Amino acid sequence: MEQKNEKLLLSIPGKDARALKELISSGEYSTKSEALRAALKAFLYERSAGEERRRLKRLDRFFEEVDAKVKEKGYTRKDLDRMLEEAKEETRKEVRRMLAEAKRKRK
Repeated sequence: MEQKNEKLLLSIPGKDARALKELISSGEYSTKSEALRAALKAFLYERSAGEERRRLKRLDRFFEEVDAKVKEKGYTRKDLDRMLEEAKEETRKEVRRMLAEAKRKRK
C-alpha cells in the first residue's frame, strides 16, 4: 500500500542550506527533497539501531548477572536443566488451573 507524501516547511541554518546545495550540485542527489529524505531515513535507522544496541547491552548484563549467580551458588548444568524443567511444569500446572477456572466461570 503506497503512502501519500506529506509536505513540510523546513527552516535550516545557512551553512546547512549551503551544504545541501553542494550535495545537489555535486550530483549526489537530484533534489533537496531527495537529500533530506535520505538524511531522515539514515537518522531514523541509526536511532532504531541505537535502541537495539541498548537492549542488547541490557540483555548482556542480565546474562552476566545470571552467570555470576550460577557460579556463586555452584550450580551445574544439570541443576539448571532440572530447575528449568520444574519451572516449566509449575507453569503448565498454573495454566491448566487458570483454564479450568475460566471454563467454570463460563458455565
